[in-house]
Amino acid sequence: MADPDRWLRGEFYATSPSLFIQQNWQQLLPHWSSPPQTLLLVCLRSSENLSLGNDAVQREKDRLWQAFHHRTQELCLVAQTQGICLEAICPKTGLAVQAPSPAWVFDLVHLFHDRLGFPWQRTNQGCKVFHHPRWGQACYPGLLISPNQGDRVAALVYHALSSPKDESWSKLTIITSN
Repeated sequence: MADPDRWLRGEFYATSPSLFIQQNWQQLLPHWSSPPQTLLLVCLRSSENLSLGNDAVQREKDRLWQAFHHRTQELCLVAQTQGICLEAICPKTGLAVQAPSPAWVFDLVHLFHDRLGFPWQRTNQGCKVFHHPRWGQACYPGLLISPNQGDRVAALVYHALSSPKDESWSKLTIITSN
């Protein structure tokens, strides 16, 4: 199988949780004992327009999911060693990757719209896709969430992405927004 990290390019947007998440975090993250403080919205550049419903798009979504999952597992482990809780949310299901089933799921496309103002549309297949300002609909969403303060989480991610031994995330950018 090809390396899922090939051509991995993207952006992290560090932001605060939406009002919906602030008010409903216990239904979204029932295994947490404190509310989320930081969202890291991840935009992974796709080689395909994700609004199309063909086999190439599905392969590309699978590749990007594998890359997101692989890389965020490593990032979550690094965070844990530094006393930072960081949890990945699956873009496919809207569920925390390492958690029991919650009452509710995250709607990543809505989060990108709510927190970043990215417009979205429903495809002919019934999926929702957002429109990235530069990449259009060739962008795959991801979400990392933390109960730690944003500056601490952003510093950890920046340090991890800046590591000279880790070339696969070298094209990622961190953008802070509120």
